Amino acid sequence: MLLFLATPVFNSVSRYYEHQADQYGLEVIHGLVPDVQLSAAQAFQILGERSLDYPYVGKLAEFWAWDHPTIRDRMIFVQTYDPWGEGKQPEFVRGSPAGSEPTSQNNAAQAPVRNGQPTPLRAVTASDLR
Repeated sequence: MLLFLATPVFNSVSRYYEHQADQYGLEVIHGLVPDVQLSAAQAFQILGERSLDYPYVGKLAEFWAWDHPTIRDRMIFVQTYDPWGEGKQPEFVRGSPAGSEPTSQNNAAQAPVRNGQPTPLRAVTASDLR
């Protein structure tokens, strides 16, 4: 009985950490992917379709039974999270590691190279996950 009543508390903590993980992921790939927000939103869309998530979860059901943020909430978050555009520092990924300050030669993210030619980066598609 106690575990049943504690379920919403455990799920809330889990949702919080999952949200933090989403935020960290956005910060890590910022500058490496051309449109971070679009790529992340597409990835969550594909995740929701593949896992058959119900898109409009009620707040009570989410509070009681969901241990991850809903796909809808995740998509909204990744499309609106942009501390760089607001002139703020991201929460988790700040600057460069000690001793590896960017120089003018390695300041921009580098595209993968195949056969001596840069390979353009692209957004994740459903066929990539099959």
